[in-house]
Amino acid sequence: MAMDFKTAFDPFRAARHGIASLKLEPTPVIAGGFLMFALKACQGGGSGRFPSSTGGSGADGIGIALMLALAGVGMCMAIAVMAARAFIEPGTYRVGERLTVDGACGLDTLFSGKDVWLSMIGYGLLRGLIMLGVLVVTLLPGGLLVGLAFFTANGGDPSIPLVAAGALIGTLLAVPTIIFVALGLQLGSYAISIDRMAAMEALDFSWTKAKGNRLSLLWFDLITGAANLAAVSLGVMTCCVGLLVTMPVTAGVIFCAQANAYLMLTRDDYEDFALVKDIGAA
Repeated sequence: MAMDFKTAFDPFRAARHGIASLKLEPTPVIAGGFLMFALKACQGGGSGRFPSSTGGSGADGIGIALMLALAGVGMCMAIAVMAARAFIEPGTYRVGERLTVDGACGLDTLFSGKDVWLSMIGYGLLRGLIMLGVLVVTLLPGGLLVGLAFFTANGGDPSIPLVAAGALIGTLLAVPTIIFVALGLQLGSYAISIDRMAAMEALDFSWTKAKGNRLSLLWFDLITGAANLAAVSLGVMTCCVGLLVTMPVTAGVIFCAQANAYLMLTRDDYEDFALVKDIGAA
């Protein structure tokens, strides 16, 4: 019988298995963590400002052309990073899977995500569209109030109470709803990577499994987020050079812990897993 959700996604139990995985096979765990850390950094690093020009029409034309060229390059890079992540992420979870089940794993497992590459891209796009839709819907009431404040200003200053009320309503509606939906979609990438589900199947599976268990998932995410923060702090204290060690190691351990938690939740024979026999399940 599989573990109950709360026990499977106990962050401290899963972390012990993640650390044990690191000790068993440090090379694939750290390599996977490094690649995912680098890809996430690339995804988050493309928000720089476009150059602007205050010169004449010729300079404006050059500025516009440059902005369009940079936008095109940025879009191509974003697509390339997304495609690379959709290939590496399943392999990173599978490293954790193999270490949990067999107690051994080769570096080749890290590059085994070709079979679910399209599913991962599809799920990423589907999740992005869902989150965008949720954001638009939840911000709409507050946005209408802010718009009303400017509309009724008649060229003067907008009503501060209306603007403040709109911002407050938007925040109160958007933040908890986005967290609720994001937690409901969290298990999809695990399901695609480990159980080779299609994108829509993974979406349905994740939403069903998360029902009634979002607090356990939120606690799991808070603890792993705190671990990431500690890794960043430790890396920064070593003149930032340490980030090249602390972040890949932490990311690799977290991916193994996530894979372990998913397996404990979905497998009836977890007591036969190599890692469970070595350090225990709970």
